[in-house]
Amino acid sequence: FYKAIASDGKLLEGSLVRDTERMVARELTIGGLTPVYVGVQRQKGGGSLSFDLAALLRRRPGSADRLYFTQELATLLEAGLPLDRALSIAAELSERPAFRTVIQEILRELKGGKSLTDALAIHPEIFSELYRNMVRAGEASGSLSQVMLRLSESEQASGELRGFLISSMIYPALLALVGMGSVTLMLGYVIPKFSEVFKESGLPIPAPTQILLTVSELTQQYGL
Repeated sequence: FYKAIASDGKLLEGSLVRDTERMVARELTIGGLTPVYVGVQRQKGGGSLSFDLAALLRRRPGSADRLYFTQELATLLEAGLPLDRALSIAAELSERPAFRTVIQEILRELKGGKSLTDALAIHPEIFSELYRNMVRAGEASGSLSQVMLRLSESEQASGELRGFLISSMIYPALLALVGMGSVTLMLGYVIPKFSEVFKESGLPIPAPTQILLTVSELTQQYGL
């Protein structure tokens, strides 16, 4: 399944039977189309702009949406489409109602006479000042498509780094959680049982066990 932009700016979709997605994209390009989506499953398009508040809160736009927007806009501008048409198509391709609404608002501000930089500024929680300054430089130099391409590469690198850091923190966090659970089990259950065994047998409690027992009693006393 594919979605592609024709030379007249129309969004086309259909399917081709080929061995790889790359072969489909190449054939579309040879045919004068600009592929914006190629995959083994039909992309769920945004036909309706209706959404409810619960859906909006569940799926607030974030870095993944910003990356999608930047990549799509760079591709469409590289294909020679005017900015307003590129934004309109990017909105149609968006699968998230909340972010589709964001793009529609940007498009509305653009049609109202604002620059893309100023239109992006209505959502500072999504588009940072650095992002907007890069776009402003692209608009001023007439190389917006190249700037959007560089921004998409930067966004993708940042996302990969963020994912690496998160995955790197999961293992230490699990170890800390297991360690805390083990200590809690030792102080709350195991050590008191050992203490009862030593008391019943009349044997003196070893110093290390006595220290742990004292810690256990203090923990239970103060509710730690």
